[in-house]
Amino acid sequence: MNRYPLIQRAPGLLPWYDSLAGFQREVHRLFQDLAETGYGPGLDLYEEEEAFVLQCELPGMGREQIAVSFQEGVLSVSGERKPLRESGGLLRAERRLGKFERHVLIPGAVDPARIQATYVDGILRVLLPKAESAKPRQIPVSTAETEKA
Repeated sequence: MNRYPLIQRAPGLLPWYDSLAGFQREVHRLFQDLAETGYGPGLDLYEEEEAFVLQCELPGMGREQIAVSFQEGVLSVSGERKPLRESGGLLRAERRLGKFERHVLIPGAVDPARIQATYVDGILRVLLPKAESAKPRQIPVSTAETEKA
């Protein structure tokens, strides 16, 4: 069945149809390949006064299955979710399994030596303290009188 009924009625109307169909096949293949390579867990990044905070949903994983790294302003979270049990007798499978890797550009300067990661109740929380140079700084305002003194 032709998805484009106009083309059935007037085949010479769209001479680029063959190239369009080829393009659509390639786009479909690209997205199919992406879907089969893994998944990316949901995450939130927010900014507090003293730090950036990332929270990532990783339910059912052990902390030994999770890797966190920070390099050149990019926080990386990776790991592998494995099946909880063998597939024998499996009636329905909706959980995404396999390797994943997420990279998040942090929008400010971070002190890498003070980064902390905790994993509680399936939530990975990464605290990225802001570097002193990135924190707002109060600048004293002087007057002509204080300049003379």
